[in-house]
Amino acid sequence: MPQPSTLFSSSEEAINNSHLMESLKELNSRLLIEITDLRNEYAKIKAENTKLKHVIEESAELRSRFEELEKRNKVDTNNLIAENAALKIRVAKLEQQPERLALETYVFTSYPLGRTSSKGLSKCVPNAAQPRSLHKEVIGTQVPRSTQTQEFIPTHSEEKMPQELNMVIQPCNRSHKKQGIDELKHELFKPFSEPESSSINHNNVTEVSETARPGKVTYDSIDEASQHLAQLCDKAIDAEERANRANQEEILCWCLYWKDFRVQLDEIISKDKFGEKKARSLLYDSITKQLNLLRKQRSQELGLQLRYISRDSLRKKTQRAEKIYRLFRKVGMDKIKYIKSYSANSISKLTNEQIQEVIDYGITLEKLPLVTNDHATEISETARPGKSLSENMTSESFDGVQNNIT
Repeated sequence: MPQPSTLFSSSEEAINNSHLMESLKELNSRLLIEITDLRNEYAKIKAENTKLKHVIEESAELRSRFEELEKRNKVDTNNLIAENAALKIRVAKLEQQPERLALETYVFTSYPLGRTSSKGLSKCVPNAAQPRSLHKEVIGTQVPRSTQTQEFIPTHSEEKMPQELNMVIQPCNRSHKKQGIDELKHELFKPFSEPESSSINHNNVTEVSETARPGKVTYDSIDEASQHLAQLCDKAIDAEERANRANQEEILCWCLYWKDFRVQLDEIISKDKFGEKKARSLLYDSITKQLNLLRKQRSQELGLQLRYISRDSLRKKTQRAEKIYRLFRKVGMDKIKYIKSYSANSISKLTNEQIQEVIDYGITLEKLPLVTNDHATEISETARPGKSLSENMTSESFDGVQNNIT
């Protein structure tokens, strides 16, 4: 039989163990709560860490973009500085140009006929002995020559003609495009409005003459021979004048076409809220349709087969018309009547820099004082007693042509 003291210690131990178990359970519960809280805090810290990583990446990207923009800004600044320097050089050249133009104009109007050799004049007047180039549609190697230069340059003999043609073929100091620009300036802004006649290669003249009269003709007198030659000359002059008028009318029509095209384009953009590319596309489609209907009708009326104009062809022609209009809008539509050696196609092939050069040339001439020479005027009136094509085509008649077109 156990002792009372032993029983008492066992029950006390059991009670202690029970309290210990309760304490451990309570501690375990608190630890579980703390662990849960720590896990939540860890999850929050992890999320914040992820956000910080994104922020750091965005910051690096922004810094990279900022550096790139800074580099672009430096490049743009350098380009603007270079453009500004180029503009200053251009302004300086334009300021120096009036003195040179005044000198050239003085030399051009100060040499009477018979006193100046072609060699001496060619040194003073640029391209004085060089033939002008007509537009590409003319068949053969035709070399236009200004009637105005005939007042100052003696007539060349047939023996010297091949030599001068060889000089034209040989390379010059200036490029062909630069010469073309100089001649266009001369036609638009020359001091005299004289008509220009064309000089054709002797071989071409022989071929035309043989075609006109297959068999050899014996004339009884010089008058009969002269009459035959006069008829051929008259036909050639009429053909040249018709070609000049047709060329001027083509240039005028393209100018008016682009002007109205731009008006219609702006109206479509404003009214229908289209972009310019979409508006152009709609306008090209509509014009192509109407144009080919019109040409089909004309083909039936004329009994000819007029070629079909594709949409792409119309687009290219419109772009060329824009360039032609850009030139004459600045220099003046009235200058079209002075054009003789340049077709609409050749003008449209000029670069924007060349067009601006011609415009600047005209602006410079407007600022120059008018240089007159009574002796040169007297020679001009003596050399051509009759009225020329350019004189007959006054501003009133030119406006009449424009009204008929519109």
